[in-house]
Amino acid sequence: MYTRKIQAPIDSPVQNKKPVVGTWTAAFKKVDLLDIERPYSIPLPRWMRDLRIKEWQSFFIQNDDMYFGAFIANLKYFRFIAATFYNKKTDAAPVSYFDYFPLSFWNLPKTLSDSVVFCRAPGYFITIHDWLDASLINLDLNIESSGGHPSINALFELCADSKKSTPMAVNLLYSEESCLYTYKTFVPARGNLKLGDQDDYTFLPEYTTGIFCDGKGIFPYITHSTWISGSGFDKKNRRIGFALGENQAKGANRDNENALWIDGELTLLPPVRITQAGSSEDEWVIEDIEGMIDLTFTPKHQTEIKSFTLIISKAEFHNPIGTFNGFLMSKDGEKIDIHNLFGCVERLYLRL
Repeated sequence: MYTRKIQAPIDSPVQNKKPVVGTWTAAFKKVDLLDIERPYSIPLPRWMRDLRIKEWQSFFIQNDDMYFGAFIANLKYFRFIAATFYNKKTDAAPVSYFDYFPLSFWNLPKTLSDSVVFCRAPGYFITIHDWLDASLINLDLNIESSGGHPSINALFELCADSKKSTPMAVNLLYSEESCLYTYKTFVPARGNLKLGDQDDYTFLPEYTTGIFCDGKGIFPYITHSTWISGSGFDKKNRRIGFALGENQAKGANRDNENALWIDGELTLLPPVRITQAGSSEDEWVIEDIEGMIDLTFTPKHQTEIKSFTLIISKAEFHNPIGTFNGFLMSKDGEKIDIHNLFGCVERLYLRL
């Protein structure tokens, strides 16, 4: 059975001006990758080092009837916003919003203790209050109608009490001086979402799951990463959630960003291989070599592959939604059957 060490809490993933690798079950007090003295073989001024840091936050909130996902990224050369709402009950095509803004100027916080970020852009206004000191994460998202899509107004509160659901923070190395940090938690969520002038939906915490991710990284010039996440309730009515990723970080068997939650109890999972053969309509296969992960993801509704280019830089983002089937193994050796659990895949390619 796969295991990995959980380290004692520390204030920052950068110690003595160098990144440290590991897995923790508490958020860092501060994550500032500019504290790394020399992330490249040659010395660079602070502003150039800052341009190499990419950061994002994502939310995946759903119940039996509805799914909502939002992704906010600051890639320095680009900022982009993605949001998707899908009504599982009617099975209507999802309403997806995506926009990017070259050289715009919002930044994501260096602490989750008590911080607010405002993402303003033409047609968009987003406020995120990361308030782990009060066991809360709040998202307020407003997007104007455009391109045939109705306006969307969403207000969500994630009940991020670490005593009820154990979070996971990891710091992974691309090299001795560059790293990828992520914080993930799986918690109950509540909120309201209004689509256009008529459709108004309520999400109650006893039926709603939420996965939140905060991430920062000093990426290689060419970066490719794939993440998957799914959540819901099993046959025993337990709250089940998982978040898995495959990236270019070294030493994935020692530390990685893969986790399973069962009613808030955290299982650390081994590294995975995420593959898809053939067309974008085909199933994705997610598996490991430890026998703890064997999943297939069947796309239900495709989202258009978003691509944008600026001079010699390029970014691509693909985010299909669908269902997972298979099994995951808990740290206690329990086989968790996954049957038509809803979720998404995110595939990101960067050349910048």
